[in-house]
Amino acid sequence: MSSFRAALVAASSLVARGLSSSLLVAEIIRGIPNHLKIVDLSADFRLRDISEYEEWYGQPHRALELQKEAIYGLTEILREEIRNARLVANPGCYPTSIQIPLVPLIKNYNKELGDGKRVTAQQKHAIEDLNERLSASMQSYAEAYAIITELKEQLDDKQTQRKEREKATTDLKAAVFRAQSEAQEELRRHTDAALRRERELHETINKLQESERERCLLVETLRSKLMVVSDNKVRQLETELHEEKLTTANQTKKIEELEEETRRLSKELESEKNIRGHRSKELEKAAIKINNQRKKPSKQSREETSNMAATVGITEFIGAEMIEKAIS
Repeated sequence: MSSFRAALVAASSLVARGLSSSLLVAEIIRGIPNHLKIVDLSADFRLRDISEYEEWYGQPHRALELQKEAIYGLTEILREEIRNARLVANPGCYPTSIQIPLVPLIKNYNKELGDGKRVTAQQKHAIEDLNERLSASMQSYAEAYAIITELKEQLDDKQTQRKEREKATTDLKAAVFRAQSEAQEELRRHTDAALRRERELHETINKLQESERERCLLVETLRSKLMVVSDNKVRQLETELHEEKLTTANQTKKIEELEEETRRLSKELESEKNIRGHRSKELEKAAIKINNQRKKPSKQSREETSNMAATVGITEFIGAEMIEKAIS
């Protein structure tokens, strides 16, 4: 124990002089009897490579003879070396937690690596075979790339044609919509005019009916006066009555003609509505046909678009001519 105390005193003097920890530990260990095992808890003897120690701790190692003697104290790996060692460097918690699962994996990997060297010749043959297949695959890839490039160009052309067809379809839809709006506006104007004329005819009929009632009242008045007048006056009154009846008959006939004209106009108006409905159906069929034309070539689509536009124009012209004829 006297030598150990002397070592502690020497270590204290070294601490006062500001020397490194490895030198302090070395002085302490030298004062411990040789039959005692030493477990060093510091990091001075954990690294076997001196250069690594200097790199991590920034100073040279001052106890090289003890560093060569020390055994790293991971019992799961160096159990037999630790049993016979005097100086054991205690491992840290982080290295212990990493090495315990990792070292068996490394050993197993080294074993598999040794087994793998025995099959290197077979692997070399397999690699040569794979290289041949790879060359064939690269050639096939080049051919496939050329085909893909050609298909891409064709796809671009089809997309361009599709955009042209879509533009033509959009323009035609706009034209159909404008034509339909104009047709509806024209139908509304003619309908309003026909309704106004029908109201005027009803007013004329009402006036004629009122006049007929007045004439009937006059006839009744004349009949009452006939009772007190002479025969000449009676004949005169009968003559006037006859003339009045003729006038009444003419007016009645005129009323019937006006009613017939009203019915004729109503039928023409109904016919015009049917024509407009038929034209609306044609426009809807044209729109459906336009949608079906999207898959056709652009030139044919434009020709059919022109034909449909011409058909719509002819239909509008015939409808307008029939309306004018009905009004006149």
